[in-house]
Amino acid sequence: MEMMNPAAALSHRDSPSASAPSAAELAAVAVGFRIRHLGISTVRGTFSGCCAHVERADGGLRIEGTVDVASVVSGNDIRDSRLRGEFFEADRFPHMAFTGTLADGADRLEGELTIRAMTRPLTLRVTREVLPGGSLRLVAEGELSRTAFDLDWGALREAGRLVVADRVKVRAEAVLAPDGARLRAA
Repeated sequence: MEMMNPAAALSHRDSPSASAPSAAELAAVAVGFRIRHLGISTVRGTFSGCCAHVERADGGLRIEGTVDVASVVSGNDIRDSRLRGEFFEADRFPHMAFTGTLADGADRLEGELTIRAMTRPLTLRVTREVLPGGSLRLVAEGELSRTAFDLDWGALREAGRLVVADRVKVRAEAVLAPDGARLRAA
């Protein structure tokens, strides 16, 4: 399978009929989140177990990604253990997955996110940046409702008030290597 030239993903984004190779070599993938805690602080986290696949599709890019939920890191071991066990139920639902399409010339990635066997639509804002050496960075950002995925448990409520916000800000970043190049994950 041919590699996608990252510059082609940019230069051809306004031309659906432009020919481009069929798949991209991903050099790095990162997924993170932010959520308000007690209304006064923000908890940030990342997932170290991420993989993605990007292909040229009719009129744009088809993007698929998978995250190992047990790889969550928020900087607090007790919280991370509770996220893995009680929140994500990593033993029963080890992965979350996203599938979407980024149309040529668009700045919105339209897709579906699956968490704990529940699939919901998710739209992410996308920015593109050509990096030195010809790699292409795609950054996708958006927001989701954790309760839409039934991500709730009693510990999130204290004395009848919400301890953790419902809205979660998410960010995914992928770096596509230039044709033939192999780069290490950052």
